Parts: sequence; structure tokens; C-alpha cells
Amino acid sequence: MWAGYERIGLWSHVDGNGFVLRADAGFMADEEWTVTEALDQLKRLLSDEGMDVEQLFDAIDTDSDGSINGPELARGIKEFVGERLHPSQISEIIKAFDANSDHRIDLAELRYALSEEEE
Repeated sequence: MWAGYERIGLWSHVDGNGFVLRADAGFMADEEWTVTEALDQLKRLLSDEGMDVEQLFDAIDTDSDGSINGPELARGIKEFVGERLHPSQISEIIKAFDANSDHRIDLAELRYALSEEEE
């Protein structure tokens, strides 16, 4: 799925809140991204751009199939947030949002993930 990239296993558990994902050279080398950080960045994007969740979803779902896959999420985060994440980081974000375990994020899952963060 992530041809050309080597998956890394540099994770450490953080207080039950998920995994800290460390990037290798070329991918967020100076920062650690957690799923919570991804949620925060997406929420900030919604607020800054005046978008709703459906508009964000449509912008990231570039093939308009009703779900966001790994490459689409990676491109969307790079385009809208400005961060190039490692494929393993993208996988962890998808796992955290993916309630039905189909390895994709649908609109309801994205809406739920973003509303959970608000509470």
C-alpha cells in the first residue's frame, strides 16, 4: 500500500491516549504527532477556513468514493495542514477514526472523531 516507504516501529505508549509517532528523515523529523494532534490540527483547519466537516471530507476524498483512504489522508494533511506525515502516522490516524474497521474514514467517522474531541 505504501510502496517506496519503509514502515518504522518507533512508537511509545502515552498515558493511555494512543501512540506517540516518531517520524524518520523527511517526515516531521522535529515533531511527534499523536492522533490527538491530528484532531487538533483538523479542528483548527475547520475553524480557520470556516469549513464544516462535510466540506473538509469532500476536499480530502479526492476520488469521491465516500471514504478517505491512506494516500488521500496523507495528501489532505499535507495540503491543508502543511505537514508531511510518515505512512505509519497516517495508519494510526485512520485506525483511531475508523469505527467499522474497513481501513478508511467515512463522513460519519470523521464527524464523530471531530465531535468527540470537542467534548
